[in-house]
Amino acid sequence: MLILPAIDLYNGRCVRLTQGEFSTRKEYKILPAEMAALFADKGFKHLHVVDLEGAENGAICNWDSIRSILSESRLKIQIGGGIRKTDDIDKLLALGAERIILGSVASNSLDFTKKLLLEYGKERIVIAADFKDDSVLHTGWKKGNNMSPLFFIESLHKMGFEYFLSTDIRRDGVLKGPNTDYYESILRKLPDLKLIASGGISSLDDIRRLKRSDLFGAIVGKAIYENRIPLDELVKI
Repeated sequence: MLILPAIDLYNGRCVRLTQGEFSTRKEYKILPAEMAALFADKGFKHLHVVDLEGAENGAICNWDSIRSILSESRLKIQIGGGIRKTDDIDKLLALGAERIILGSVASNSLDFTKKLLLEYGKERIVIAADFKDDSVLHTGWKKGNNMSPLFFIESLHKMGFEYFLSTDIRRDGVLKGPNTDYYESILRKLPDLKLIASGGISSLDDIRRLKRSDLFGAIVGKAIYENRIPLDELVKI
């Protein structure tokens, strides 16, 4: 299972939210590029980056920070938040992003999403199926698409997508453990899915439980920034 430490961006800074609420935003002193360099120095190979401002406003806002992070070429980076246009996808890939995360686009326009699959290929795109109370949310987790996460994931998987990211919004940032049962239920239905878990991870034991569920990856955010999980131990899992 891949471990993807996270950098969430807002106003050029590393931040974390609780349950997706921007009013709970907590800012950390370390600069995004410094955080990316730290992860690389500790031996991590992958990184998860989200432009929270971009997700909120519908367009990428933190270009300077994104460029500085992507210049850390030792990391394979998946990036999302406010990505709505092919021009932005082209720009991010040219800057060195490995994969692009699509949330609002996938929820709002299946036809356009299918075109993106044909243009960029399944290896370049991660579909975000973030949910709250069994409904997929998008646009900074403020709007829903009236689909259950399973139905949404299954529909996109049938189109040809392989990589999926799913955050249990109610658990995000609260450090009370991930929704392991949910991820296992998805993989029982779609065992060949490359599913990345997000939300609630608070300890190394949480990560070990997720690893036993045959997930493709797990995103670790607030537990790192709040010093709940030592990076030297995390990188060994």
